Amino acid sequence: MMGDLTNMIQDINKNSGREVVHSFCHRIKAKESLEKKMYRKECDVSKINDIAGIKIVVLFEDDIPIVADMIEDLFHVKDTKDYLESPKSNGYRGIHKIITVKTTVNGRTMSAPIEIQIKTVLQDAIWSMEHVVRYKKDDYDPNVTEIVSKAADRLENLEQDMISARDYVFKNS
Repeated sequence: MMGDLTNMIQDINKNSGREVVHSFCHRIKAKESLEKKMYRKECDVSKINDIAGIKIVVLFEDDIPIVADMIEDLFHVKDTKDYLESPKSNGYRGIHKIITVKTTVNGRTMSAPIEIQIKTVLQDAIWSMEHVVRYKKDDYDPNVTEIVSKAADRLENLEQDMISARDYVFKNS
């Protein structure tokens, strides 16, 4: 699967004539984190869709749907959450896709869900910081929500400014 994803990213960057996908990484949720999530959601492991995750970071917000469409073509997509069309209440934007892949565990073949998050460099930076100051904290200061929301608003304006700058450069070069 990672090979298919790497090839897809190389094709996107080559065919667009510029860097679209800046980076991508993957992770497997730690056992302790998985147990906490199951407890918090009052469910078993079969209801958790992000045991494994892939984060694809693009340069510009309008590149997110391009990558999302390629994911649709490449993998079986079980679910999509489009936070570009409907941002989260905290201002988070991006597209998340849950795909299923075949894997073998203890000699038994099974389908495993993997969450693919597609976001911009700027979104990745701010939400990485948000995780430090607020995410999964029981005792966070409510003022932090307002601060993060205002930062998300400014981020959206900056995203649009950078698209305008990119388009200006390509138009005038």
